[in-house]
Amino acid sequence: MVAYRLTSIRGLERFLNEHPEILIICEFKNNKVPSYRTLCRRFGCLDNWILEWCRIVLTFLIDSKILNLKILITDGTPGRSRNKKPKVLGARTTLTDQEARFGFTKWGRESFFGYKSMILCSSEPLIVPLAWYVIPANQQEVNNLIPLVSKISWLLDKDIGYELLGDSGFDAQYNYDWCREIKIRLTCPLNMRNRLKGPRLERYQFYKSNLGQKLYQRRTDIERLNGHLKDMFLIDPFPVRGLKNVNTYLNSVMLLYLAAVYYNFTNRRPLRKIKSLIA
Repeated sequence: MVAYRLTSIRGLERFLNEHPEILIICEFKNNKVPSYRTLCRRFGCLDNWILEWCRIVLTFLIDSKILNLKILITDGTPGRSRNKKPKVLGARTTLTDQEARFGFTKWGRESFFGYKSMILCSSEPLIVPLAWYVIPANQQEVNNLIPLVSKISWLLDKDIGYELLGDSGFDAQYNYDWCREIKIRLTCPLNMRNRLKGPRLERYQFYKSNLGQKLYQRRTDIERLNGHLKDMFLIDPFPVRGLKNVNTYLNSVMLLYLAAVYYNFTNRRPLRKIKSLIA
């Protein structure tokens, strides 16, 4: 469904009926297309399987020394709901997608209806997603930094320091303190109205320095990744409804992206030449 950019599970059912060669590859029982209900049930229990394979591919990329985790970058990117915005005055959501909410982009000047994809990725030489999940569009990014970074705790070496770059939406004292405890230096634009002092003021001075600004320029790597993902896959708007289904779909997108990087590496192709592999 992700690879062929199908817009619904019913579309997946029709597609499988039209392509018997894929049925053989998928090894469905008796080479028959599962019913729509069966596909929906299977879609609802894929998360653990997908995430386990993502861990396997990431481990391979690290062991192959083509993935560097010294610099980590995080951001939240909008993903509109499949449903249109509610037209009733004051309505927060719709009946058919009750977990979608209104969010804002461009410093509050533009609104959208749907979700946010919270993504943590590596930086050069290889930009790949490391952790991700979906939240309703009205939730603040600042409250999701800790659970997002916690998802890659199994990847981080406690004896090595890491740099974490984010925009001003992640600026909070508790994020700074938590990152410092696990030897991660959080670099983001700080709010001077918070009366910074001590180590946090020193961090602000580093951010303003030439070295800090040069490091912070790497934050645009995640913008390139987000643009790449949106250009290749249906994640704005998402083709499914409901927070759990949207999260499962994003998991599938990330697994396919990582699998494409793995394929390119094992076949000596440019690692980011992924678009040619997607139907």
